[in-house]
Amino acid sequence: MTRLPLKFPLGKRSFLTLAEAGPADAASLLTHARQVARESDFLNAGPGERALTLAAQTAFLRRLRANGAGFVLKGTLGGRLVAVLSLVRPTQPRLRHRAELGLTVRAAHWGHGIGRRMAAVAIALAAARGLRKLNLRVRADNRGAIGLYQALGFSREGLSPRALCVRGRFFAEVMMGLCLDPPPTGA
Repeated sequence: MTRLPLKFPLGKRSFLTLAEAGPADAASLLTHARQVARESDFLNAGPGERALTLAAQTAFLRRLRANGAGFVLKGTLGGRLVAVLSLVRPTQPRLRHRAELGLTVRAAHWGHGIGRRMAAVAIALAAARGLRKLNLRVRADNRGAIGLYQALGFSREGLSPRALCVRGRFFAEVMMGLCLDPPPTGA
């Protein structure tokens, strides 16, 4: 089983630390969300479009831990938050086998393997916690993210035309999924 925190070398002198975010991290997670909203048009919410309060973010993180509804991973470099991955599962019994994955990385750190490391750890944690399916949605023209998810084993499951409207322009979203079925026993 994957144990957190984990450290991965990035470059010669830098280490990515992955840890589970908790209620004490709520303010830094909100700041991160505001920063990435300014840096990328690929996200579902742009600058100023998230109305989440500190109290609501704190309650969300407490709820995730209390009822096993998923987790949030934080990726830090030198103590600075550079990436966040959330994995949230529904509470309904018929849907609890699956979770929705969301990943954001600060633009200055794109292409350094941070998203790949975080997603790989999240997949291992999800499997260890009994999840059987991961889903995500990604803007159809975000080739870098789609390539990353495909390299991790996700496959395209559908397309939602005109799913996002950014500055009056429509974009499709690709729905992707990854089955986490356990290996057959006795093999």
